[in-house]
Amino acid sequence: MTTETEHHILEQAALWFARQEDNALSEADQHAFDDWLAASARHRAVYHEVSGIWYETARLPKPALQDNVIPLSAKTAHQSRSVFMRWQSVAAAGLIAALSLSGLYIYDVPTRMQADIYTAKGQSERITLPDGSIAELNTATALEVLYTPQERRIRLLKGEALFKVATDKNRPFRVETNEGEATALGTIYAVRQQVLSTEVTVLESKVEIKGSAENAPATVLNPDQTAHFTRSSISDINTVDADSATAWRRGKLIVTDRPLGEVIDELNRYHAGLIRITDPEIRDQRVSGVFDTKNTSAVINDLENALNISSTRLSNYLILLHR
Repeated sequence: MTTETEHHILEQAALWFARQEDNALSEADQHAFDDWLAASARHRAVYHEVSGIWYETARLPKPALQDNVIPLSAKTAHQSRSVFMRWQSVAAAGLIAALSLSGLYIYDVPTRMQADIYTAKGQSERITLPDGSIAELNTATALEVLYTPQERRIRLLKGEALFKVATDKNRPFRVETNEGEATALGTIYAVRQQVLSTEVTVLESKVEIKGSAENAPATVLNPDQTAHFTRSSISDINTVDADSATAWRRGKLIVTDRPLGEVIDELNRYHAGLIRITDPEIRDQRVSGVFDTKNTSAVINDLENALNISSTRLSNYLILLHR
């Protein structure tokens, strides 16, 4: 059974709260929210904390009118109150986002301490390893370098990296993940640690992939091939344009007819904050394009225009997408 982190619970509570404030809950959503509350006492406690933060903002002083301001009409006064209530909600969202972002940093401390090479969200790095091999790290990636006289082993603790392997016939080059390892056969290849699997994409030469379970199968990937493996299995091998699949090396994300939900998941790997879809009906809209991973806020603007959707933002740190 998977244990929820405090950050995940806080994030879910914030999203439920934001959707309620925007009157975005359908009857089905309301049932889902009720089920979420009923699932855990911790869910209920955190949600009450989140709503409490919002109510605390109601005590903040309203902006005073200057002496020379003309009195508002009843309609304008109603609009002013609506704006103020929206400001309260945004202030609450700011506090929630700050808590979430600080939680993300705290939870990543053990990885930072274990890693020899680390990139934060939105950063990339090109490193020359002790044997002359090159490692290109994508966003939010951590590597541990474990070289011995017998082998060259890299542990991919999180994220994604591409390796240009220097020749050394006496020491194999292996990238180890949670699921197994990818062994170079004189090559250039990319490895990505996902939630429950490892993805390997080959640009040049060949790579052997194998899960860590006893009697797990092994297979060899050729150039422009990609596959996922778990501890005990390997997916079908797919043919790809490996250069496009690793466009992150050039700060690009190339998307061809993918659901918006998947695209947002990818953008969140690069965005210094949180992007969330609060309207389930837009999650499956199809997206194609070439996007700049160094400017995720501009990407969101492009998606809004192309898909006719809207966003609610606290600066650019918390972005909620909806119709």
